[in-house]
Amino acid sequence: MKETNRFLMLIIIIFSIVAFAPTPFDHMTSNVEMSTIYQNCDIKLTVDNEFLAIVSSASYDSENKYLNLSTVSTIRAIETWTDSEALIDYSLEDCATISLDISSYSKGTYLLGISTKESSDPIKFRLIKS
Repeated sequence: MKETNRFLMLIIIIFSIVAFAPTPFDHMTSNVEMSTIYQNCDIKLTVDNEFLAIVSSASYDSENKYLNLSTVSTIRAIETWTDSEALIDYSLEDCATISLDISSYSKGTYLLGISTKESSDPIKFRLIKS
């Protein structure tokens, strides 16, 4: 009986840790004010207002389905999440301009986290593909 109780307590503790632990997605979904930096009939890209000055340009190549982003600081890493918390892409970079191939992205909302050399927090972007 003691072993059964210990086992149940262990299961409850493990469930509690997993259920209430923050996910990597949490840092991307906090309530932040966003500004639209690019929009056309295919996509809308917004950025966290806190990092608006770091973004120097944003464009979209609708023929090749590439999202182009330039920043004033060196981009170190990019992570892309679906709105259902699935990490779909992670890449290491070492440049100020990136081109993301979003041709395989289905319609929906995506979150981008771009880490730069100068910032300890990732720049938070929201991409809506229509």
